[in-house]
Amino acid sequence: MEYEPLRLVGLAPVKVSVFIDVDGDGKTIDEYVACEASEGAHVEYRDMMFAGTKFTETASGGIKPSGFDSMSKGEPTLVARCLFKKIKVGSEEKLQPVLESTIRAWPHRIVEPILKLIKQISGVKEGQVETIEILEARLAEMKAKVKVEEDAAKNSSSATTATSV
Repeated sequence: MEYEPLRLVGLAPVKVSVFIDVDGDGKTIDEYVACEASEGAHVEYRDMMFAGTKFTETASGGIKPSGFDSMSKGEPTLVARCLFKKIKVGSEEKLQPVLESTIRAWPHRIVEPILKLIKQISGVKEGQVETIEILEARLAEMKAKVKVEEDAAKNSSSATTATSV
């Protein structure tokens, strides 16, 4: 099988300005920059999204996701990894990371559009089908590991029984 070369352009993250009217009166407007998520930030977000997943066995012997505890904890983390406040240091403008505790203290109506923007510019795909497929694959992998461990335990106990007779 022959493959075409893969050509990718630009390692610099996509950046979009975000303006927040602090008091709602138009007098104090803070400028932020939402940056495309790094692979590390994306992995951290996805891991947090799946960490609280619970599974239930179906009547046919299959497995389906039955609960999602703590899924939303990944959202302020993703925003904190990708949002920076523009600040002046002397005559220079710098980007200061926004702490997750700050993101968590903001109203949801502020955080939600920033989260959507970050997901959009980062190519973070959300969708039930994708999520269920990923979870089912992880579950199948976990079941296979458990079976291997159970088989090893059975083999080791039968070997012990055989030598003790």
